[in-house]
Amino acid sequence: MRRTQDLLLPLLAAALLAGCGSGQSVALTGASAPPDPTPSPTSHRTPSSARTSSTAPDVTGPLDRFPLDRGYADENGDDGSPVEITPRPATRRFEMCHRVVWDPQHGSTDLIGVEFRGEAEYVRGRTLVLYPDAAAATAAVTAARAAVAACPDEPNGTGQGTTHTMTHLSLGDQAVVWTDTFYSVHDGERQHDTGLVVYELVRVGRTVLLGYEYGEGNGSPASREQAITRTTREGRALAERMRIIPANAASEG
Repeated sequence: MRRTQDLLLPLLAAALLAGCGSGQSVALTGASAPPDPTPSPTSHRTPSSARTSSTAPDVTGPLDRFPLDRGYADENGDDGSPVEITPRPATRRFEMCHRVVWDPQHGSTDLIGVEFRGEAEYVRGRTLVLYPDAAAATAAVTAARAAVAACPDEPNGTGQGTTHTMTHLSLGDQAVVWTDTFYSVHDGERQHDTGLVVYELVRVGRTVLLGYEYGEGNGSPASREQAITRTTREGRALAERMRIIPANAASEG
């Protein structure tokens, strides 16, 4: 993976991932800025079935106790710190081709987030947002779909760029699933590296989930499909859990 700070426009402005190749870094935006990942033992990893959710004390309201960390390890792979659900988004506002795709704080009434930093080049994050009603949530996801569809390619003007590829999958009541891959132009040809981000934006009623998974899965069509399948499998399970969140603001109190 090449180092580039500005290439991945969803600028998940937290983890700077370094790797093989030349020149490109990927910043995956969370609420905090973790250090560069470094290899560490895998002994702390916990299977999803055995994971015990950890939630910050300041998480309250209708999203409290939601298992947003489903499938995550108990501790981060880079430094052994706890993986914790917080009242902060794992992915902040971002744009594609100058159009807003995601803004978890615009029009929402509540949100929670969780991030996992793995060993070397592996980062995951999820943000769950609550809107006042299903119409507002629908409008947010519809706008996101339009923004992603309108921006299949995003060159950065320095011989590098990002390819945004939508995948047509059915999740929840409404969904947008896409991948980001990264390229450099050599002799007029685009050469993509191994970096791959899979995004899933899923709506159920008035709740919207944005999850991302970044790794080096762009080695082949088969590896990309495996990454998409893994991400959306857990997204489906979370979508089912989202159905029991109160359907309207009046039901919270």
